[in-house]
Amino acid sequence: MFTGQAFGFATPWAALSMVVVTDPPLRRLWNDWIKARLKRHRTTDDAPDLQIVRLAADGAWLSYVTTGQTRMSAELRAVHARLLAQTYQRR
Repeated sequence: MFTGQAFGFATPWAALSMVVVTDPPLRRLWNDWIKARLKRHRTTDDAPDLQIVRLAADGAWLSYVTTGQTRMSAELRAVHARLLAQTYQRR
C-alpha cells in the first residue's frame, strides 16, 4: 500500500494525482475509473469500514507525496500496519 516503486513523490502516480486535482476533464476520467473499480468489487469491498480504510490510505499517500518524503517514517509505517489490519478484520 505505501511501499515499493509505485509509491512516492518521484512516481508517475504522484504526478497523476496532482493533475487530477487541478484538471476537471482528467478528474472526471479518474472518478469514472474509480467508480467502475468500486462497482466491480462491490461484493467484497463495499462495506463502510473498508471505504474508511481506502480513504485513509488515499490521504496518507497524498500526505506522503506532497511533503516530498523519500522513506516512510515510523508513524507512517504504523498507519500502514493498522490499515492493513483493518482490511482483514472483515474475514
